[in-house]
Amino acid sequence: IDQSACDGTGSSNSWTCVNCAVSTCVAGQWIDTSLCTGSTSSNLRTCQPCSNCGTFKYISHAVCDGTGTADPGGSGTKAACKWCFTTCTSGQWTDLSLCNGAGSTNAAQCDQCSACSAVQYIDTSVCDGSGTFDT
Repeated sequence: IDQSACDGTGSSNSWTCVNCAVSTCVAGQWIDTSLCTGSTSSNLRTCQPCSNCGTFKYISHAVCDGTGTADPGGSGTKAACKWCFTTCTSGQWTDLSLCNGAGSTNAAQCDQCSACSAVQYIDTSVCDGSGTFDT
């Protein structure tokens, strides 16, 4: 509501309604319209960060792109929450420790299985590239 036209000098109700101003936010945010209800005299449309997606996931900025009006993150629709993944080879394991749900990229990575002691070898049937911990 623009109150500038209702300055006390007129003889009628001179309120002017103005659209809330934020039309896009940056990637990683969504447009919060919840406080722009039509009953205030301030532009209360704001940009909010997409909420954390949780362990082993990341926030896709292709979905949380700054144009939506609902949180696509973990506390919202969850549409922006993508599972971290990678394909490892025999002798490696999938490290998901950097996939904490707050990042915007798939941070899964392949790490080499730990070396064995002398007179031992790495059993690639156990460390076959499909596990998520070092065996």
